[in-house]
Amino acid sequence: MRKPRVMIYDDDQIVLDMLKLFFTRRGYEVFDYIEPVVCPLNKKPAESCDNFHPCADMIISDYKMQNMTGLELLQNQSKKGCKVAIKMKAIISGYSDEQIITQCNDLGCSFFQKPFTFSKLSTWLSEQEKLFDLSQQLAEN
Repeated sequence: MRKPRVMIYDDDQIVLDMLKLFFTRRGYEVFDYIEPVVCPLNKKPAESCDNFHPCADMIISDYKMQNMTGLELLQNQSKKGCKVAIKMKAIISGYSDEQIITQCNDLGCSFFQKPFTFSKLSTWLSEQEKLFDLSQQLAEN
């Protein structure tokens, strides 16, 4: 059986490193990105996801990044046929306006306000991890 895989996007290197350490200690294979890339495993711009399998079990993204918001990233992934289930995606943000939370709810992803506690993240993860199928093949990186 394989390790769970998470993709993390955050333009704050400290937050990115902290989340990478948290997930690594939890037994995850971690792909981390300082800039939003709609399909990082394609290694080229793509009109649609050409992976037969999902690239990760979960995607975590900061909301406010330089080239696009985390919600735009998740929406672009969905439009291009991303195979990662939307319920396995989360936005983290230092901004907490009702519009962002509503957009997350409408999209079906979770929202975490910065600063967040690792205990709250762990509780959410424990519920999500019950839904992982670690026998399912993932796309190669």
